[in-house]
Amino acid sequence: MPKWTDEQLEAINKEGCNIIVSAGAGSGKTAVLTERVITKIKKGVSIDNLLILTFTKAAAGEMKERIRKAIQKENMVEQLKLLDCAYITTFDSFALSVVKKYHYLINVSPNINIGNENIFLIEKNNILDDIFEGLYKIRDPKFLKMINDLCVKDDLEIRKYILNIRQKLDMKVDSSAYFTSFVFIGVFILMIIIMTLILVRLFRNI
Repeated sequence: MPKWTDEQLEAINKEGCNIIVSAGAGSGKTAVLTERVITKIKKGVSIDNLLILTFTKAAAGEMKERIRKAIQKENMVEQLKLLDCAYITTFDSFALSVVKKYHYLINVSPNINIGNENIFLIEKNNILDDIFEGLYKIRDPKFLKMINDLCVKDDLEIRKYILNIRQKLDMKVDSSAYFTSFVFIGVFILMIIIMTLILVRLFRNI
């Protein structure tokens, strides 16, 4: 049996409130969570009544195998039978299962699925191609000036920057609000720079 630290024992046994465990890589988080699950089962909570979520499929698979070995070691035959029905999966897979189950309440198709990042990237590139081609076609003066000022041989580099910005915005909860505030701050900083340059010129002329 592992020798647990006081902090690990608290994480294993604490009940009756929400808890957050912050620990670095290799500190035994998976082992502690596995032991917490076994402790819950020993107290009468069935494995199929627990929700255990991880960020990756690999981590979910590792967690399930650790719990399986621990259950086998404790000779919990009935719990072993229920293990494959238990919710030990990733956050996105569990969320998808809930959406599919209650799709009629939120007015979405029951055939909804998790999108593939590569497909999203291809679609983003296609949309950007259409936008650029349209602006080239009408010879938009502001667009052409931007291309002339910022590009050397072609527009591939600026396309890459646009997609990178879009990717960063996708990670924000409210990307529109963030972008608006970012633009406002950018304009404010630009105004400060311009005012500073004007003052420098004035002082040089004195």
